[in-house]
Amino acid sequence: MTAQGDLAAAGNFSTPKCAVPRNVPNRVAYGATARQAAWAVDLASLNAIQGAHARPANHRQTGLPAYSPSLDFPVPALAAAAAGSRRSS
Repeated sequence: MTAQGDLAAAGNFSTPKCAVPRNVPNRVAYGATARQAAWAVDLASLNAIQGAHARPANHRQTGLPAYSPSLDFPVPALAAAAAGSRRSS
């Protein structure tokens, strides 16, 4: 808020930064197809994106290290509901 009490836009007006630098052909940000995304969600829900399903080092000659989402971001365990806390629809 400004001194007058008006709401001021608090946006970032600086030059945006990207994790993938421009004009570096071996650092392309690849996008997944819909089928690839659905496959990844199915495996991620089972905490199974590791081993053979993980991204290997230097995938598509990017020079990046290996990546295993299920090890880096494990699915948290669900806690059981307390007795009698269920809602009936």
